[in-house]
Amino acid sequence: QQEQQPILFIHAGHNWDGGLKVRSRLQASVAMPALPDGFFWTDAANIDVTQTTQSLSELNAAHEAALVTRGWQIHQRQREMKAEIAGLSGEALSTYVVGWPITA
Repeated sequence: QQEQQPILFIHAGHNWDGGLKVRSRLQASVAMPALPDGFFWTDAANIDVTQTTQSLSELNAAHEAALVTRGWQIHQRQREMKAEIAGLSGEALSTYVVGWPITA
């Protein structure tokens, strides 16, 4: 479920929406032999940012890096939780809260 959630990432001075749904649209656009005149990608602030084939390829690479980073964070947390519950039983196990630690 966590891997299916959208993400935000920073690239070229903009915040961008990302995630697996964005991946399919972005990669389809990158695969085009040429982009239409005036092609743009809209950032997370709803600003249309004109793209060239090169800049769109760079945006795609930054998006993939953000997905990998998020996936790694999720994997690390899953491993932490596995270690945390390994020694629990009874009440402590039944009240264990799965997810990200709450920080102040």
